This record gives sequence, structure tokens and C-alpha cells, in this order.
Amino acid sequence: MHMISLLRIKNLSPNQLRRLPPPLTDEEVERFDNDDDGAVLCTPKNFRIDFSRSWKTFQFNQASRDVFVAHFLKCVEDRFYETFDLLPEYLTKEKVGIALDAHVDYIRRGYKKLDKSPTRPRDAELKAQAQNSRKDTVGYLSELA
Repeated sequence: MHMISLLRIKNLSPNQLRRLPPPLTDEEVERFDNDDDGAVLCTPKNFRIDFSRSWKTFQFNQASRDVFVAHFLKCVEDRFYETFDLLPEYLTKEKVGIALDAHVDYIRRGYKKLDKSPTRPRDAELKAQAQNSRKDTVGYLSELA
């Protein structure tokens, strides 16, 4: 829930995962690594993960991890999740980070499958073909009447 909110998507379906920002370019990575002006930053308002690169070793993703953990714990502190039974022993940076790592692994598996699933243009093409087929059928049937 918190991850979906930060990523600004509705759920983890392929259609929603396609809405995520594209992977960082090599230039963006270099600017981030060098802490240059204009570098892509990850903040709670501009949260981003590069799902095409390593979660554990890519510096940008590690910064995203830190942002997520801090923001989640701040939301808990601000009682945003008070309706949930969150046990205090799980509300440490370490434990939230471990849970996040598992969740990101799950999301990355879905993200990697996007390359193998139909793209939106292909989906639109199939939908248009189906509509044309229905029009042809309706046209043919009206000719018979």
C-alpha cells in the first residue's frame, strides 16, 4: 500500500507497472553518482525506483530504499497507519528494510515480465481488429435483412 502510493500507481498490475518512469539513462546515473546539479533525486513526492537495475547495489535504488524506509516510519509515527495492527518490534529501519527488499523483489518480477507481455499499442491494435470484425459482421447482417 505504501509503495503503491509513493509510486503513484493504483496497483501492481502490468498496466499500472507500465506507467512507471523509464529506467534512468546512463547520463542520469552519472549525474546522480556525481551529485551534479539537475540530478534525478528520489524524494517522497518524487519517488522512483529503477526496476531494471540492481536493487541491492545500484546507488540510486539504495537512496530510494532509504527514502522509503524513512517515509514509512514517519507515516507510522504520524499515525497514518493507526488502523493497522503494526507491532512495534517490526517498526525498525532494519525490519522495514527487510520487508521492503522482499516487496521490491516481487515487483521486479512483475516488471521484468512486461517485456514479454503485450504492449499497449499491440493491445490497442487487437481491440481495433475486434471492433472492425464486429462492424463487418453487423454490416453483413444488415445486408441480409
